[in-house]
Amino acid sequence: MRFAAFAVLLCACFDPGPAPLRCSDAQPGCPDGLVCLGGMCKDSASSSDMQAMDMLIADFSSIPGCADGKGAPVGKNGCWTCPGLFGASKKASTLCHSAFGIPANSDLITDSDCLAVAGGFFLSSAYGATSFMYNDPNMALCTNMPLTLIPAFFGCGTGGGVVSPSVACRGFRPNVQCNANTGLTCPTYDVNLVTNTKPTNGVLCCPK
Repeated sequence: MRFAAFAVLLCACFDPGPAPLRCSDAQPGCPDGLVCLGGMCKDSASSSDMQAMDMLIADFSSIPGCADGKGAPVGKNGCWTCPGLFGASKKASTLCHSAFGIPANSDLITDSDCLAVAGGFFLSSAYGATSFMYNDPNMALCTNMPLTLIPAFFGCGTGGGVVSPSVACRGFRPNVQCNANTGLTCPTYDVNLVTNTKPTNGVLCCPK
């Protein structure tokens, strides 16, 4: 008798709550106050939270990658071309928004999107060397020590040369050599030590 009474008391104290209600796009019907989310009927507040999160994501994706809010998008993965002068008093990376950085490779930019960039040359941090005056598209090195070739930074844009796919540096084919004609002075392979004196040149800025 005592065990039976304890079992009745336990059942009276335990409330599992309402069973979850399933729904679908084909049968979205849910009781009042609930909406169909992920195949389950849930409180409408959950829908509001999800909508707010979607708006937040959309707002972030629309943030320009350039620190000055200008520039232009390149490709579909959130990268931007950010023109501007840089040098000893202003590092190249400061052209990027704080949530973006100069990419080390072309993972977020397709070759076709990169080749379509016009109006200037935009550096990645990929450093190497190419042939004199870009004469040989099959001659390129992706190295911190250019040796006998002409030092160059790879990226996207015009004003330089384009190498063949077989010698691309970290996925980038367009490159610009460091000399007076291009406005670039490159003492080392570090893009933040480069000086750019042409306002149409700049850097690539991609999500970090």
